[in-house]
Amino acid sequence: AVPADAWDRMAVAYEPVWAVGEGAVPCEPNEAQRVHSALRQWLKEKFGENTSKCLFLYTGSVNESNAEHYAALPDVDGF
Repeated sequence: AVPADAWDRMAVAYEPVWAVGEGAVPCEPNEAQRVHSALRQWLKEKFGENTSKCLFLYTGSVNESNAEHYAALPDVDGF
């Protein structure tokens, strides 16, 4: 079990397999949002409200031309 006070020190990183490596293509921002939202909901259902303190990071081929799109998503806390 995860102690209630540990969730604010945890992060979940999502990186689609096709977004890994040189020349990789990131998923569309709406897909990153959908996945992050589903992961948040799953954690909340399994472990309770304290999971809202956990950070969710998108790590799939973020660069200076697309970062602002991911940063604007409500369920993406960083990259």
